[in-house]
Amino acid sequence: MQQTAPDEDTRTFLAWRVRNGLSLADTAQALGMTPRTMSAYGTGTRPVPHTIALACKGWESEHR
Repeated sequence: MQQTAPDEDTRTFLAWRVRNGLSLADTAQALGMTPRTMSAYGTGTRPVPHTIALACKGWESEHR
């Protein structure tokens, strides 16, 4: 899904999740959202908002 994602924000989200080995529950907790929403973003059911892609980058910056 990561390589065929329809937009850059989705690719950013998926790459971040894989790079950090985050489960749906871990991803949801890190971003303050529900696992259901994270699943929808991961499967492409819902587009990833730009703010979420930016939050992923910020999270990663703080957790290095």
